[in-house]
Amino acid sequence: MVGTLPDVAGFIREMAASKQAILAKAAQKKRQLQAFTTEEQGDQHTNFNAKMIELTPEQKQAYRVRNLQVDYQFAVRKLRQEMGLDQPHFAYKAGFSWERLKTIEAGEALPTTDELLRLAEISGRSVHLRFD
Repeated sequence: MVGTLPDVAGFIREMAASKQAILAKAAQKKRQLQAFTTEEQGDQHTNFNAKMIELTPEQKQAYRVRNLQVDYQFAVRKLRQEMGLDQPHFAYKAGFSWERLKTIEAGEALPTTDELLRLAEISGRSVHLRFD
C-alpha cells in the first residue's frame, strides 16, 4: 500500500527533526569530551611531574634506562634499514647473534659499548657519548 503525499511529507519532517536532535546531542558529547580530554591532559602532566619527584633514585634510573632502550630500539632499526639489511644479515655483519639484535630492536635490552662500536664500524659512522 502506497502512502499519501501528506504521510510522506510528515515522515520526512519527523526524520529531519530526529536527525537534528541526534546531531545536536553528538555535538554536545563532542564538546564534553574535548573539555574532559583537555582537563585530563593538564592533570596528567601535573600528576606525571609530581610522580617523578616522588620516585626513588632507583625508580628514576629504571625510567632513564627504559627511555634509552626505546631510543636505541629505533636508532638500531633505522640504521639496519638504511643499510638495506634484514635482521639476520645485519646481526651477522655486526658480529652478534640474531637473538641479541631482536632484543635490542624490541627495546628489551641496551646495546653494549662494544656493540655500538661494531655498529658504527660496519655502517661507516661514529659513536658520540655524552653525559647529561
